[in-house]
Amino acid sequence: MFVSLQFRLELKKEDKEKLIRLMRKQSSPIRVAYRRLLISLVFPILGKVLSILVEEVWDRVRSRLASLEVGGASR
Repeated sequence: MFVSLQFRLELKKEDKEKLIRLMRKQSSPIRVAYRRLLISLVFPILGKVLSILVEEVWDRVRSRLASLEVGGASR
């Protein structure tokens, strides 16, 4: 669920500076938390999908490979 607010504040200069500093301090931890959540949820799923794709591609490549024959015997 997302909540969006929009408003206009009329502040004194010193209060405005305090608010800006506070917002800057809060934005960094939120970005870090979002990245950690993304990594913990997306990368395991992406890893499984990639391993399945690589496995399928390797099966196709392996099926096309010709067996090598040396001296009449295949290795």
